[in-house]
Amino acid sequence: MSSDSRQRILNVMGTFRPTFRDVAQSLTDIDLILVEESFERLLLDYDRVFSAMAIPACLWRRTGEIYKGNKEFADLINVPFDKLRDGQLCIYEIMAEDSIVNYWEKYGNIAFDPKQKAVLTSCLLNYQLQPDEEPPRKRKNIAMSCCFSFTVRRDKFNM
Repeated sequence: MSSDSRQRILNVMGTFRPTFRDVAQSLTDIDLILVEESFERLLLDYDRVFSAMAIPACLWRRTGEIYKGNKEFADLINVPFDKLRDGQLCIYEIMAEDSIVNYWEKYGNIAFDPKQKAVLTSCLLNYQLQPDEEPPRKRKNIAMSCCFSFTVRRDKFNM
Protein backbone atom coordinates (compact mmCIF):
# COMPACT_ATOMS: atom_id res chain seq x y z
CA MET A 1 0.00 0.00 0.00
CA SER A 2 1.32 3.42 -0.87
CA SER A 3 2.24 5.84 1.89
CA ASP A 4 -0.40 8.30 0.60
CA SER A 5 -3.17 5.68 0.91
CA ARG A 6 -1.91 4.63 4.33
CA GLN A 7 -1.92 8.26 5.50
CA ARG A 8 -5.47 8.84 4.23
CA ILE A 9 -6.67 5.80 6.19
CA LEU A 10 -4.81 6.91 9.31
CA ASN A 11 -6.39 10.38 9.01
CA VAL A 12 -9.86 8.82 8.91
CA MET A 13 -9.10 6.56 11.87
CA GLY A 14 -7.80 9.58 13.75
CA THR A 15 -11.25 11.17 13.55
CA PHE A 16 -13.08 8.34 15.31
CA ARG A 17 -10.31 6.75 17.39
CA PRO A 18 -10.64 9.20 20.36
CA THR A 19 -14.40 8.58 20.63
CA PHE A 20 -13.94 4.85 20.36
CA ARG A 21 -11.17 4.89 22.95
CA ASP A 22 -13.27 6.95 25.41
CA VAL A 23 -16.22 4.57 25.16
CA ALA A 24 -14.06 1.43 25.25
CA GLN A 25 -12.20 2.56 28.36
CA SER A 26 -15.48 3.13 30.20
CA LEU A 27 -16.69 -0.44 29.62
CA THR A 28 -16.55 -2.98 32.42
CA ASP A 29 -15.64 -6.64 31.95
CA ILE A 30 -19.34 -7.52 32.11
CA ASP A 31 -20.10 -4.94 29.41
CA LEU A 32 -17.44 -6.48 27.16
CA ILE A 33 -18.85 -9.97 27.71
CA LEU A 34 -22.38 -8.78 26.89
CA VAL A 35 -21.15 -7.11 23.70
CA GLU A 36 -19.44 -10.35 22.63
CA GLU A 37 -22.56 -12.38 23.43
CA SER A 38 -24.60 -9.97 21.35
CA PHE A 39 -22.17 -10.38 18.45
CA GLU A 40 -22.41 -14.18 18.72
CA ARG A 41 -26.24 -13.95 18.59
CA LEU A 42 -25.93 -11.74 15.52
CA LEU A 43 -23.78 -14.40 13.83
CA LEU A 44 -26.42 -17.04 14.59
CA ASP A 45 -29.18 -14.82 13.20
CA TYR A 46 -27.24 -14.38 9.99
CA ASP A 47 -26.88 -18.15 9.54
CA ARG A 48 -30.54 -18.23 8.51
CA VAL A 49 -30.34 -15.04 6.47
CA PHE A 50 -27.27 -16.10 4.49
CA SER A 51 -28.60 -19.59 3.79
CA ALA A 52 -31.91 -18.18 2.53
CA MET A 53 -30.50 -15.72 0.01
CA ALA A 54 -28.56 -16.48 -3.11
CA ILE A 55 -26.55 -13.25 -3.30
CA PRO A 56 -22.99 -12.83 -2.05
CA ALA A 57 -22.91 -11.60 1.55
CA CYS A 58 -20.56 -11.44 4.49
CA LEU A 59 -20.46 -10.00 7.98
CA TRP A 60 -17.37 -8.41 9.49
CA ARG A 61 -16.32 -6.66 12.68
CA ARG A 62 -15.51 -2.95 12.77
CA THR A 63 -11.85 -4.00 12.52
CA GLY A 64 -12.55 -5.65 9.16
CA GLU A 65 -12.26 -9.35 10.12
CA ILE A 66 -14.87 -11.42 8.30
CA TYR A 67 -16.71 -13.67 10.73
CA LYS A 68 -19.40 -15.02 8.46
CA GLY A 69 -19.88 -15.31 4.75
CA ASN A 70 -22.03 -17.37 2.46
CA LYS A 71 -21.07 -19.76 -0.31
CA GLU A 72 -21.94 -17.20 -2.97
CA PHE A 73 -19.47 -14.72 -1.52
CA ALA A 74 -16.76 -17.38 -1.30
CA ASP A 75 -17.41 -18.26 -4.94
CA LEU A 76 -17.36 -14.58 -5.97
CA ILE A 77 -13.85 -14.02 -4.63
CA ASN A 78 -12.71 -17.62 -5.16
CA VAL A 79 -11.66 -18.44 -1.60
CA PRO A 80 -12.54 -21.56 0.39
CA PHE A 81 -15.84 -21.16 2.26
CA ASP A 82 -14.13 -21.99 5.58
CA LYS A 83 -11.84 -18.98 5.13
CA LEU A 84 -14.89 -16.72 5.70
CA ARG A 85 -15.10 -17.59 9.38
CA ASP A 86 -13.54 -16.49 12.65
CA GLY A 87 -11.63 -13.53 11.25
CA GLN A 88 -9.27 -15.53 9.02
CA LEU A 89 -9.73 -12.99 6.22
CA CYS A 90 -10.32 -9.23 6.42
CA ILE A 91 -12.63 -7.30 4.14
CA TYR A 92 -9.82 -4.96 3.16
CA GLU A 93 -7.60 -7.90 2.12
CA ILE A 94 -9.92 -8.63 -0.77
CA MET A 95 -10.18 -5.05 -2.07
CA ALA A 96 -7.92 -3.07 -4.36
CA GLU A 97 -5.96 -0.23 -2.70
CA ASP A 98 -8.20 2.66 -3.84
CA SER A 99 -11.25 0.71 -2.69
CA ILE A 100 -9.73 0.13 0.74
CA VAL A 101 -9.17 3.87 1.19
CA ASN A 102 -12.69 4.61 -0.06
CA TYR A 103 -14.16 2.05 2.35
CA TRP A 104 -12.37 3.50 5.40
CA GLU A 105 -13.36 7.05 4.42
CA LYS A 106 -17.01 6.06 4.08
CA TYR A 107 -16.90 4.04 7.30
CA GLY A 108 -15.33 6.99 9.13
CA ASN A 109 -18.18 9.23 7.99
CA ILE A 110 -20.84 7.06 9.61
CA ALA A 111 -19.01 5.19 12.37
CA PHE A 112 -20.25 7.36 15.22
CA ASP A 113 -23.12 9.18 13.54
CA PRO A 114 -26.31 7.56 14.88
CA LYS A 115 -28.34 9.25 12.11
CA GLN A 116 -26.53 7.16 9.48
CA LYS A 117 -26.07 3.43 9.37
CA ALA A 118 -25.71 2.24 5.79
CA VAL A 119 -23.59 3.03 2.76
CA LEU A 120 -24.03 1.99 -0.85
CA THR A 121 -20.78 2.21 -2.79
CA SER A 122 -18.62 0.49 -5.38
CA CYS A 123 -15.24 -1.15 -5.18
CA LEU A 124 -12.73 -3.33 -6.94
CA LEU A 125 -12.60 -6.79 -5.40
CA ASN A 126 -9.58 -9.00 -5.87
CA TYR A 127 -10.63 -12.29 -7.39
CA GLN A 128 -8.09 -14.87 -6.24
CA LEU A 129 -6.59 -16.92 -9.06
CA GLN A 130 -5.09 -20.26 -8.06
CA PRO A 131 -2.11 -20.79 -10.36
CA ASP A 132 -1.36 -24.24 -11.76
CA GLU A 133 2.33 -23.50 -11.95
CA GLU A 134 4.91 -23.70 -9.18
CA PRO A 135 5.27 -22.48 -6.50
CA PRO A 136 1.71 -23.37 -5.45
CA ARG A 137 1.51 -20.70 -2.70
CA LYS A 138 1.91 -17.82 -5.11
CA ARG A 139 -1.44 -16.22 -6.00
CA LYS A 140 -2.40 -13.70 -8.63
CA ASN A 141 -5.36 -11.36 -8.31
CA ILE A 142 -7.73 -9.98 -10.90
CA ALA A 143 -9.62 -6.81 -9.94
CA MET A 144 -13.37 -7.19 -10.36
CA SER A 145 -15.67 -4.17 -10.26
CA CYS A 146 -18.73 -4.49 -8.04
CA CYS A 147 -21.24 -2.55 -5.98
CA PHE A 148 -21.94 -3.31 -2.36
CA SER A 149 -23.58 -1.91 0.68
CA PHE A 150 -22.54 -2.15 4.27
CA THR A 151 -24.58 -1.49 7.35
CA VAL A 152 -23.17 -0.51 10.73
CA ARG A 153 -24.95 -2.51 13.44
CA ARG A 154 -24.52 -0.57 16.65
CA ASP A 155 -24.38 -2.15 20.08
CA LYS A 156 -26.02 -0.76 23.20
CA PHE A 157 -23.09 1.62 23.62
CA ASN A 158 -23.86 3.07 20.16
CA MET A 159 -20.59 1.75 18.72
